[in-house]
Amino acid sequence: MTVAALGAMALDRLLTRHGLRPRTTRRAQRAIARPVTVAWSVATGQDRLLLNGADARHAATDRLAQHGAARLMRAAAGDPATAEAFFGVLTLAHSPTRLLAPKALLATLVGSRRPLLTEPPLTPRERSFLVPCRTGPQQLRDGI
Repeated sequence: MTVAALGAMALDRLLTRHGLRPRTTRRAQRAIARPVTVAWSVATGQDRLLLNGADARHAATDRLAQHGAARLMRAAAGDPATAEAFFGVLTLAHSPTRLLAPKALLATLVGSRRPLLTEPPLTPRERSFLVPCRTGPQQLRDGI
């Protein structure tokens, strides 16, 4: 839905600016392709690394992107500005260039200011609702 809305906005801007003239279709396709390209890259960027067989050519750029994405997610877990940039790009609210903002880029390169969590950060009251499970992680008493 976000991609469709961004495409509609791009089309509206184009028609407001240029109206219907020769080559409007080509301009419209290019304008609409921009948000689609970003969404497609976000959605499939990491999936390429999961391919097996003949299509599994992992370029150095793919591996670098995977490493960067992993660092970015770790940094976002401990830095609010980085989390805001990450989720803004993930939800298509912001351009991917937002990840190059000094705070987000520094947090990604240096790492989180907070230690990684080893378990959910629950309060004692929240923990009181959990019971041990014999075969796996804890689950709620009411069976959810």
